[in-house]
Amino acid sequence: MGQEPGGPRAAGSAQRAGLEEGEQVEVEALSGEIVIRRAAARADALARSKAAAEAIAVEARRYTLAGVAIRDLLDEGRRR
Repeated sequence: MGQEPGGPRAAGSAQRAGLEEGEQVEVEALSGEIVIRRAAARADALARSKAAAEAIAVEARRYTLAGVAIRDLLDEGRRR
């Protein structure tokens, strides 16, 4: 790695974390801790969540409640 903006210490931390030179990351401070996320990992998580939502929607279309209202099912569950 070349001369990093954060100096040699930051470069060593990035290298130990498995980051490649030029790799895009997101940096966030949470409760006093610094969290670094790979931008590619966030995009992958978004794609996986969209695929999961679509799979749920497809599966939901396969089943019906046979005219029973969801509210009736919820109310029945509360009575038990």
